[in-house]
Amino acid sequence: MNLSGLYSMLKLGFFSLFISFILISNNAKSQSVIGVETRYNDTFREWLFTSEDNEVIGEIRMRWSMNNDWTEWDINLEGVSATVKQKWKDDPQLWEIQCGDDIVNARTAWPGEFLKWKLSDSKNQFTWGTKYTNNRDEWIMDGRQEDLFKVATNWDGDPREWTVVDNLPDDVSMAMRIGLIFLAIHFSTPKF
Repeated sequence: MNLSGLYSMLKLGFFSLFISFILISNNAKSQSVIGVETRYNDTFREWLFTSEDNEVIGEIRMRWSMNNDWTEWDINLEGVSATVKQKWKDDPQLWEIQCGDDIVNARTAWPGEFLKWKLSDSKNQFTWGTKYTNNRDEWIMDGRQEDLFKVATNWDGDPREWTVVDNLPDDVSMAMRIGLIFLAIHFSTPKF
């Protein structure tokens, strides 16, 4: 075999390896969050993240459940830890989501209105809110294709189970994704 033939075989081998890596990466991404449901049917203080196979892959827990404190939450998703908390205890219009080194700030788009939010981090800025002003069952991004990121109840009027459609680019942080999900479920459920 000549040098040119060997070079062609190596190039083809690297190309095949590269394609295999992309397919494996895409399959790994398909295991992203597709469901969020309450751990118990009679409270909204604990939530479970579920995968496509309905496997539990994480949880959201109220940090100070015994004190009935809805302002701080701990999240574990596939081994990644995050916290969500109100910036100030007496102001539910400003939240901070921290996951590793990533920090997302979320604030209401208008004072006293909890159905539309502005979320930002060092790379991205999104407007997030309910699709319809009189219904909290479906949350989408403003001014973007509807299926870029969407959180919706599985059944109309029942906030115990949600489906998450995540088609955000890979450079959007886990903290941002968690913030979007958290705001939708937190501001669509009763506080008991």
